[in-house]
Amino acid sequence: MIELNPIPIEKIWQRAEKFALDQTVQQLEWLVNADRARRQNRKARYAARGLWVRAILAMRSQDWPESFAESAEHLSDYQYWRVLSRVWLKNTVPNSKRELWLRLLKAPRPGIEAFARFPNSEPCRMFYALPSPILCYRGYGLKRENRESFHFSLDPSVAYDYAQRYGDEGHVYRIWLPKRDCVWFGGECVEIVHVPGLGDVREKMQGQLP
Repeated sequence: MIELNPIPIEKIWQRAEKFALDQTVQQLEWLVNADRARRQNRKARYAARGLWVRAILAMRSQDWPESFAESAEHLSDYQYWRVLSRVWLKNTVPNSKRELWLRLLKAPRPGIEAFARFPNSEPCRMFYALPSPILCYRGYGLKRENRESFHFSLDPSVAYDYAQRYGDEGHVYRIWLPKRDCVWFGGECVEIVHVPGLGDVREKMQGQLP
């Protein structure tokens, strides 16, 4: 007689759970791919009608930077900076797409002041009237390389509040930045966007004006 080794009930449950998890992952992947295809079709329909802003925003917000880059050439200068401002607001981790963001923010287009969340506000005008360099602050934690990024603030309390999220590993970086490499975004965080090399691009643009 052949003796069968019974499978422990724990292993049966583990296999069942793994199978259910695999099925769930496959279903989620299918849903994500189906949603992406649906949004791509909607984007194509808007683009065909010349509705470029709607075409850009038809994608999921995490895909907006790439969607923006694909259609940016069809936007006016004012549209470029206003739509990019909205894309920036929805993308909280720009370092994950650093090279793309550098390219978008260093576009040789006039009217970069429109990138501000509220372009015609008094804080925006005050920023562009400031002398250079400007004292900025950034809260960070865990990895030292996170000290360098796009996001800075003119308000030290904003940086301290952010650093406190990391407990004992939180730090505040204090630095004088050349204003020519900074863009005002504003908002509650009094946000400054540091774009290395931006000043050279703007200076070259000025030299090309008639």
